[in-house]
Amino acid sequence: MIHNPFLHGVLAFVLWGSFPVYFKLVQDASADEILCHRIIWSVVVLVAFLLFTRRFEVLKLTLFNEKLRSGLLLTSLIIALNWLVYIWAVNNQHALQASLGYFICPLISCLFGYLFHGERMRPLQKFALLFAIAGVAVPLLALGRVPWIALCLALSFASYGTLRKQFQANPIAGLCVEALVLTPFALLWLIWLALDGHMAFISLGPAFSFYLMMAGLITALPLVLFASAANQIPLTAVGFLQYIAPSLQFLLAVFAFGEAFTFNDGVSFALIWTGLLIYSIDQVRRRTAPRQLRSM
Repeated sequence: MIHNPFLHGVLAFVLWGSFPVYFKLVQDASADEILCHRIIWSVVVLVAFLLFTRRFEVLKLTLFNEKLRSGLLLTSLIIALNWLVYIWAVNNQHALQASLGYFICPLISCLFGYLFHGERMRPLQKFALLFAIAGVAVPLLALGRVPWIALCLALSFASYGTLRKQFQANPIAGLCVEALVLTPFALLWLIWLALDGHMAFISLGPAFSFYLMMAGLITALPLVLFASAANQIPLTAVGFLQYIAPSLQFLLAVFAFGEAFTFNDGVSFALIWTGLLIYSIDQVRRRTAPRQLRSM
């Protein structure tokens, strides 16, 4: 693989943004079964990667660190919820709202930093957050419905990121431990589905079973690419790259999956995109400002 950190970062977010294509491919399986396969085969792929790259010791250190293990138990539940809601949303014609959730996520993360870590919110960040709140309020006021998919994805992923930052686990070993924690439950659920006659794996043929097994590689590969890039490219660049994934999800929802994009959707997205633009401008100003001004 070409060692170009920026290219690795772009590829990681392009792959994350292309996830809906994969979930549509396996949509004949229920969302809960897809989730179980994603968990189980992620363990296989991540353990193989850590062994191949001679980093298995990192996994052992993570497993035997009681504080990390306890923290990853909590984050495993949060990421499982996030994955399940996202898979269900894509396969039930709600990919557009799912993309909205990931557009909101950076602003929710900023709010969590203020609420739980004592980080100071600068005026432009507060202004950006108001636009995000207004964007979420549009469907509530216009249609009387809460965009629960977007909110669930944004809140769960922002919570996950906040906690993972606090526990400071290695990203690859940490995800492997999270998947290991969930694997017994995933196996039991698959057994129950099989006994109940509702398991797609094997029953829909070898090709479909292979697609489900690929969930592990599809989950692990962008994480490995991002881990390769994250510490070697500027945080400002990472901040902009993260919008690739929800942008691709948005385009797929509207142009590939034919989901309706209404006037109210347009207003909601326009408000949130404006908030993200303001937030991004603030991030660039923060990164390019002299050090003495950044500490003010």
